[in-house]
Amino acid sequence: MPMIIKGVDQHAAELAVIERLLLSEPAQATRNALQAERSTLLEALKPRRDACCYLDNYFCESDEWAVIHDLQLEMGSHAAHFDHLLIGRQLETYVIDSRYYYSGLACSDGEQGESHHDVPPLQRAARQIRFLRHYLEHNGLLPSRLGVNIRPLFRPVVLLAPLTPLSHPASGATPGEEVMRADRFLRTFARGKVAGVKGLVGMARQVSTATLRELSTRLAQRHLPRSVDYAARYGLKPKAAVL
Repeated sequence: MPMIIKGVDQHAAELAVIERLLLSEPAQATRNALQAERSTLLEALKPRRDACCYLDNYFCESDEWAVIHDLQLEMGSHAAHFDHLLIGRQLETYVIDSRYYYSGLACSDGEQGESHHDVPPLQRAARQIRFLRHYLEHNGLLPSRLGVNIRPLFRPVVLLAPLTPLSHPASGATPGEEVMRADRFLRTFARGKVAGVKGLVGMARQVSTATLRELSTRLAQRHLPRSVDYAARYGLKPKAAVL
């Protein structure tokens, strides 16, 4: 059975609330703000959804890899969002960021894949990995062998659409493998050049398909979807939906 464990949250309820708030005839400044909220949701959804389709088409028949999309986890006062997680039977775990799927990245001399955002994507991925490593161990989600937990091998990937431009720094350095187009990323699986451990150590790390499915399912069940009360935020009452 394929292991597409969780799909992308479509934010349909939030978008419907925004539409009803717009129908309530708010002041122009509030209308502009709501329209901006709607655009932000849709702009964030498109690359994540398209990357999801690209990954699912490749892994839909695999029993070696589990795929989790759009995962929001919280632990204490900390939270982390993961666009996509790809987990293999040796628990090699690709933490995939697709927010730049169409916009691309300009690689600088300081950090490969540096973006115009405050936190460069690979730095953000390092924080996500620290959170996820602690989350899995703290919540007892990791499988074990002979009483010892099998700890994941994490690798961050900034995923771009196949034709998305990727510029290079003036020094001529090439982007690292952490930033790659989706077609190239999937070719590494076809060629067997993926993270993992070879030989007897690799065999000792490998879990069954059933164990991988159980781990991934238990993780996905802890998803806490983000929710914004737009009516309270803007002090409005949404117009009732027409049945």
